[in-house]
Amino acid sequence: MVQSPYVSDDLRDGCWREPRAKAVARRYVQLNSPGLVWCVVVDVDHDDADWAADRADLPEPSWTAINPFNGHAHVAYVLEVPVARSDAARTAPLRYLARVEAGLIDALGGDLAYAGLLTKNPVHHSWMTRWCSDDGVYTLSQLATALGSRLPRQLPRKVERSHGLGRNVTLFNELRTWAYTAIRRHREDGRDDWEAMTQAWAQGINARFPEPLPDNEVADTAHSVAKWVWQHFTEEQFRKIQQARARKPRKATPDVLAGIREDNS
Repeated sequence: MVQSPYVSDDLRDGCWREPRAKAVARRYVQLNSPGLVWCVVVDVDHDDADWAADRADLPEPSWTAINPFNGHAHVAYVLEVPVARSDAARTAPLRYLARVEAGLIDALGGDLAYAGLLTKNPVHHSWMTRWCSDDGVYTLSQLATALGSRLPRQLPRKVERSHGLGRNVTLFNELRTWAYTAIRRHREDGRDDWEAMTQAWAQGINARFPEPLPDNEVADTAHSVAKWVWQHFTEEQFRKIQQARARKPRKATPDVLAGIREDNS
């Protein structure tokens, strides 16, 4: 749990921050920080959610926090190594984690609309919590292996179809693609203006998600992208990329292929 997590006792009343010592007494708590994911939580909204992992032939969850009145539950898997979601220099682990999360949601019959900020506090008396009989800590590789063919090869590329941690990946991809070109026009404006512009662009992307990311996650990602592009994406680097692209053989489009056929007929 983060130092001052978001908490709530009733989601209809919204959420607020509290020190960790007080937060442990709340019904809902924020587990993952804006920068690190150490626990994957799936919201399973059917009346026998406590058996969802067994039915899907998945590893025993780290814990399952069950609503005793309707059987709905939050199914949690703790990661052996936390994954950064705001490191512009290393996005591969985040993409892998997002694929694993998407596979778990599909296999468990989870709710795609679950925002992931707050989860049922597993130590709160409102929930019946089943704890893992073992240490309940998993590597991404272990979870991916358990998913097998249910692990998606790719994540949705369109902003409007992104959910869960896939939103973080899409935000990275959309933002960095814009930044690689925009930095050439705006470097002379200075570092502070570049940071502000990147933050604004990131918020615009986030507004297009069906369930937007928390503002602090967006801000962390935007800061990371702005910093990395400012430091590494120079005019010389841009020229090198353009030269490398020019050397690659171009794929023939349908129109080109049709023209070739006509010339040879």
